[in-house]
Amino acid sequence: MPEDEGTCLPALGQPLHIPLKSSTNFVYSSVDDVALAFVNVCLADAKQLKHTLYNIGGYTHKGDEVAARICELIPDAQITFGDIEVYYVFRVDNTRLCEDTGFRLIPMREGIKQNINEVRGEKGLPLV
Repeated sequence: MPEDEGTCLPALGQPLHIPLKSSTNFVYSSVDDVALAFVNVCLADAKQLKHTLYNIGGYTHKGDEVAARICELIPDAQITFGDIEVYYVFRVDNTRLCEDTGFRLIPMREGIKQNINEVRGEKGLPLV
């Protein structure tokens, strides 16, 4: 896992600067979500799969909401935002995946905690 992305820098006590505005919508899905979705589709009975295409999607949160969750876990985290305004497609529907395989996303709050603890654990730091 690159240490220059997402929750990795705050997990290691380093500042994180996101050049986008804090009001930017982000789609949050963890790597574990993506892996689990893939496994669910691969292990599903072919008759159970009604479609040939499945989207994973994720939870939509503004940047400042994600930063607030990180700061709940790491109170001294230094997270700043820039002023770049962007719009991108963030409403990806995962209904097919959920209905056909029973897949459920890991809640954002738990996914961030898992990610922070994975990074901290690899470096021998205490978990949050």
